[in-house]
Amino acid sequence: MTDPSWLEFKKYPPKSPKGHPVAECNHCNHQLSGQAQRLRAHLNSCQKYQNFLNSNQNESTTFDSSSVTNTQKNPTLPIDPYLSRPLTLIEKKSIDKRIARAFYASGIPHALIENSFVILALKSLRPSYNPPSRWSLSNNL
Repeated sequence: MTDPSWLEFKKYPPKSPKGHPVAECNHCNHQLSGQAQRLRAHLNSCQKYQNFLNSNQNESTTFDSSSVTNTQKNPTLPIDPYLSRPLTLIEKKSIDKRIARAFYASGIPHALIENSFVILALKSLRPSYNPPSRWSLSNNL
């Protein structure tokens, strides 16, 4: 149960002694065999999960007018100190999980995380961030 896809499922005992556990989707209650590949495939096709992802993305980019007004009154600070400071372990784990979820939800091959252009793109966003290895992406996250 190390695959991060399990975060979106409830786990039940296997139906047979040598079988896989039964997984129930937290979003649509669909039950399936608890194999990581099947869990990821279900999440890719689960409309309720896709709606959940879209609503979370919309919430993170939606601002109310009072927050915009307040930020306009505050002086702007340079972003360099934020970018150059080391990541905390919590920040690193959070970013790793988000990247893993993006890979799982879209079916991107895990080897892509070690592509030099992908690493360069991630480093341009946050220089102190070191992306997970493809092994970590497929086993630990």
